[in-house]
Amino acid sequence: MTLADVQKIELVNQVATPMWQLWLPFLSSVLVAVIALGGVWWQIQQNWRALEKSRKDQIDQAHRDATINDAVVAISAATEISQTISIVTTSRPLSADMVSGLTQRAAEVHASAARLRLVSTREISTLCSDLAYTCQKGVAHMLLNWHAAVAEPPEVAVDANGEVHLGEVSEASRAIFDWSAKIRNSVDQLAAMVGEHVGNSCAVSSPAE
Repeated sequence: MTLADVQKIELVNQVATPMWQLWLPFLSSVLVAVIALGGVWWQIQQNWRALEKSRKDQIDQAHRDATINDAVVAISAATEISQTISIVTTSRPLSADMVSGLTQRAAEVHASAARLRLVSTREISTLCSDLAYTCQKGVAHMLLNWHAAVAEPPEVAVDANGEVHLGEVSEASRAIFDWSAKIRNSVDQLAAMVGEHVGNSCAVSSPAE
């Protein structure tokens, strides 16, 4: 067989080879690259979701902590106001320092309500704002009725068990006591709402497995 015959045979073999076999190595490389790229993209998406969830959990935790802290400040200040105005006509004189202290504590409740608007729910911030206004009104009614209440102090009686009982109460004293009770009721409502909100938030952020 001559060299010319060998060349003719090789030429025939090249012509007879299917076109897809010529493209097979390239297509295989492309397929591998696409699979690898898809895996990288999937991993990036998984990492991004995990990062977003972690960030959201941190923000939610910060909001819960801020809600609890501001609610505690408001509840503590309001409770002090309620207790102070309820006994001011029986055991404490009305002084400028005491009035200034009550005004300052009411301002603390207002400040807590303003912060809660930024970090908590509308219901909680509204309750805290209502509590702040109730405290202000309670202090105002105490100032308005103090002189009349002192002029007619309630009768105090102690029974055989040592329990203290109030006798007949004047309208002025009753007005002060009523506002003290309204403040306590508002405190109870705010505390219950904050407790429910924090409990629900923890349940959402930490679902059962």
